[in-house]
Amino acid sequence: MTFNAARQEAFRANYGKDFEDFITRNLPLWTDGDGVIASSIRAQNGLEDIPYFNSVTGSRFGVLAINNMYIPYLNALAANNASVQELRKWRFNAVTNYDFQHPRLKGFSLGGAARWQDRVAVGYGVKKNELGVWVSDVNQPFFGSDELDVDVWLRYTRKFRRDKVRWTAQLNVRDLFGSDDLIAVTAQPNGTIASARIPQPTLWSLTNTFSF
Repeated sequence: MTFNAARQEAFRANYGKDFEDFITRNLPLWTDGDGVIASSIRAQNGLEDIPYFNSVTGSRFGVLAINNMYIPYLNALAANNASVQELRKWRFNAVTNYDFQHPRLKGFSLGGAARWQDRVAVGYGVKKNELGVWVSDVNQPFFGSDELDVDVWLRYTRKFRRDKVRWTAQLNVRDLFGSDDLIAVTAQPNGTIASARIPQPTLWSLTNTFSF
């Protein structure tokens, strides 16, 4: 019989650091104005109201920059110290095998293995930061379920041709209690599942080995 346990943790760090200088230099340009989207040329106030593709009523430089660069940057900062998704903190494994000694069962052996994996973070809730922008909340994680997989096998071994050839036949069943339920991978900010993967089905296999 063997048993082992593993513990692993990983966190995101320095998110957005390489973008910090760019944001510091350009944020004053993106917010150069009164913060009100201009509805006409006369209402333009500052660099933030520069029209995109010369469209007076279309998108504005400041709005595009804030939505597409600054807010994603704030989200990146908020993700610092968040646990890496799909990484399970604890794993336990157990394996056992028994060789029958009774004369009628000589050559037979029975074994099994169990693998348990801790629940996994699949996403985070959101909160408003000091600027009123919605960003990820690392203190509000959403978790997927833990997993338990069980394997079993039955083996028969015998020798023939004056013990010169060893024959082993083994029946393996992987994920004996396999479920058809989808496994959550990522979650929406409200906790609902955004994506999932198909679990591995129960797998039966029969192998024959000759050693000589």
